[in-house]
Amino acid sequence: MKKRLKTYKSLRKLSKREWNLLILLGFTIILFVFYRFIIPYQQMKIKRLESQKQIYQEKIEGMSMLVKREDDINIEIASLGYEKIILSNGLFFNVEQSEILNIVNELLENENIEIQDIVFNLPSEENIGELTVNRLVVNIPYKGNYAGVLEVIKSISSYPKKILIDDLTLDRADDGSLHGTITLSFYSLNKEGQASGNVASVDEINIHKDDPFEPFDGYDKIEVEYPQVPRVVYEYTEGVNENEANEVKDIKEIEHNRVILEDFEHNNFSFISANGQAKGNILLSSKSKSKDKSLRLEYDISAAEESVAYIDMSAKMIKIINPPDSLGLWVCSYKKSPIKLGFLIKAQKDELLDFTIADDISWIGWHYVEIRLPQDLSLYPLLIDKIYIELGNNKEDYGVLLFDKLEANYPNSSNRSNNQYLFHVVEKGDTLDSISLRYYQTTDKKNLIIKYNELESEELRPGKVLIIPKD
Repeated sequence: MKKRLKTYKSLRKLSKREWNLLILLGFTIILFVFYRFIIPYQQMKIKRLESQKQIYQEKIEGMSMLVKREDDINIEIASLGYEKIILSNGLFFNVEQSEILNIVNELLENENIEIQDIVFNLPSEENIGELTVNRLVVNIPYKGNYAGVLEVIKSISSYPKKILIDDLTLDRADDGSLHGTITLSFYSLNKEGQASGNVASVDEINIHKDDPFEPFDGYDKIEVEYPQVPRVVYEYTEGVNENEANEVKDIKEIEHNRVILEDFEHNNFSFISANGQAKGNILLSSKSKSKDKSLRLEYDISAAEESVAYIDMSAKMIKIINPPDSLGLWVCSYKKSPIKLGFLIKAQKDELLDFTIADDISWIGWHYVEIRLPQDLSLYPLLIDKIYIELGNNKEDYGVLLFDKLEANYPNSSNRSNNQYLFHVVEKGDTLDSISLRYYQTTDKKNLIIKYNELESEELRPGKVLIIPKD
């Protein structure tokens, strides 16, 4: 023990400098441990928390979008419910023959019209929007004068329930009187609709139809296409009172040949925003008026200033060689909208012509719109450049529109020999089959094209002008 104490006493004391170095070494070891083990762990923990924070923020944004979308859906449901009420109020609850007789007697009670018979057809069912309704068609032969016919049409158009004029024929007799047939369709709710209890009374909502010849919004009618589609025009003939001449002009039927310019079976179109404030997308839809497809436009516009978006059709090179009577297009809408629709069309010298198709979307379902094109031959050929949608200042709107069956309607009444012709400028890739299919909707007419153009073979030179006789 004494030896150990002597050894310990023999150890010299640390100097002040050595103590300082020892303390510095201790701090160095502590810092090393801190930066080597503690800081990296804390950094990993911070990153993990930031990642979780980002996930929670995305969930919050998603929930906010769901809440906003839920509000939009509730608004849409309320709007659809209101429209359903309006539509339902326009229908009869029952269309029995006895009731029809009373209605016809009320509508046609006119000293200028004589009803000669009432013919009832078998009832049928049709779809109007999401409703399945009963339809009863009635043919009413009549005799009278123009003033009486006009009053009858006005009374039908102002009737609070839906009555559609399917057909109206007018012929003038030797004594100057008019005779013909009015075909009316009466619509009523089926039993399910009657039992729903969600239909308001006529007194609650005032229903008024501007045009009794217009079908219901959302009325999905199956069309059978024919090469020649009859239309009705008015021309003045002798024997009509001059005061009535501008309105009556003795009805004479002429025919129009509808040439399909674009059937939207392929998506060769693009969406363009004029000022970057309109978003949208172009797709193909299986819901169509012609063949298998239609063009689907999805748009979302929210802008402080007037905003325009385009469906670019320039790549299709859709040309109108000769002035048609009108240019028509089928448009399907899923809601009414303040969106303005129009065409931008290039004339022969590349001047851009603006044509309004519709000032707003006032229909639901498929609707046929047509515009008159200029008859100045110096402007032709016309090139359909774009379809546009336009929204005014400080407005926002989003929705979906379908487009199908763009066609030019040519009258067949100007040529006394009853021979009328179109012309086609051959482009690269054109064949006789494709040209025949375009103008006649069949390839069987290529021999007719060969005959009129005195072709020795089926090879076509780009730039060659072909005569296309109207079938």
